[in-house]
Amino acid sequence: VARIPFEVSNEQKKELLCLREKRMRRALTEVPNHFLETLKRINDKGIKAGIISNADLIDKKYWNESALRPFFDDAVFSCDVGILKPDPLIYNLAMERLGVLPQECVFVGDGGSNELFGARRVGMKTILSEVLDVKDEKKRRQIMKDADYCISEFQEILKCLDDEIPKYNDLFYAT
Repeated sequence: VARIPFEVSNEQKKELLCLREKRMRRALTEVPNHFLETLKRINDKGIKAGIISNADLIDKKYWNESALRPFFDDAVFSCDVGILKPDPLIYNLAMERLGVLPQECVFVGDGGSNELFGARRVGMKTILSEVLDVKDEKKRRQIMKDADYCISEFQEILKCLDDEIPKYNDLFYAT
């Protein structure tokens, strides 16, 4: 068990949880317009979109209020299903719920939790997103072993999908 190398009072713990909850709410409800426009264009192409997230209760608390919610056909949260990425079961569950096959899917993620490895292992194409988190060169090289594409702007997803359509018509986005 990892321990914080200093004492934290119960009051400080409550404050940290409150700050984390506010950050998650902001992340889900204050979404940049270009993200929403890109997701709308994806939906307009008839592409199903799903979320696969290693989320806890705080991470998903504001999902139903999220500006992102209307653009996704389904969301698989690990706290609801008891499975974490990169376990193949969470990807298979998400695909089953959308009624799609792995070869029809593209998975987008920042590479955390070895998620691109997991997506590739079940047969999905993969996109490393550095939209919110730019990796150092060593880490990028490591993650790119399991990525078909790397994007630094969210709307670049469209180019990746255009390269693959009509073969790939389902998108999973990781959180």
